[in-house]
Amino acid sequence: MKSGGRINRRADKRDESHVMKGLAAGLFGGLVASWTMNQFQALLSKLSEKDKKSQSEKSAQQGGGQEEQKKSQDESKEGDDATIKAASA
Repeated sequence: MKSGGRINRRADKRDESHVMKGLAAGLFGGLVASWTMNQFQALLSKLSEKDKKSQSEKSAQQGGGQEEQKKSQDESKEGDDATIKAASA
């Protein structure tokens, strides 16, 4: 019976060893995945900021011409009601 107990103890130690290795591997994998995700999110936010800036610059360039058109339309509608002027603005 003693020999059977020794075998079970060895198997338990092996199982504990495998569990600890799995735990360490999972911890390491989680850390690497978290770091990778953070780097990806940082890159994505930088790209979206650049995209927003370029879109706002384009709209500002196009908006200048649109503002002049609105001014000329507003001048032609001076006789219109105030609610219509506010709605068109």
